[in-house]
Amino acid sequence: MLLLSNVASISCSSHAFGFEAGLPSSWTTGATNYPWTPHSGSTTSTGTGPSSAHGGSWYMYTEADPPRVEGDVFDLSYDGSDCAGGQAATVSFWYSIYSYYGWGMGRLRLKDADGVERWSLSGNQGTAWHEAMVDLPTAGFTFEG
Repeated sequence: MLLLSNVASISCSSHAFGFEAGLPSSWTTGATNYPWTPHSGSTTSTGTGPSSAHGGSWYMYTEADPPRVEGDVFDLSYDGSDCAGGQAATVSFWYSIYSYYGWGMGRLRLKDADGVERWSLSGNQGTAWHEAMVDLPTAGFTFEG
């Protein structure tokens, strides 16, 4: 189970993104046919994820239970439109990767607009939310899980 809550900041603009009002217009999901799901409260799968979002009520998550199989890729992309001229950006975000059972969590990746992986993490990270900050050469980016 991969969860993403509150993309806290993007350095090229004063924008902070959360998912309280749904997916912001500059974001898309499902280009790989596997969209991230908005959710509030505990995840629908027993023994996965935290019990709430970080800094709000809503977060985006991927569901790894059947019919999903290893190799399915979920995408959540930001088009960089709030950043003038497609300049470089630093993005900070909160994530959670947890399963009580210790399997089926996958890998959370952050790719720049050119598709180059700039950050990734896998394995059980516990029930808490964790913050990451990543420098990117492009304003747009994609989370994959």
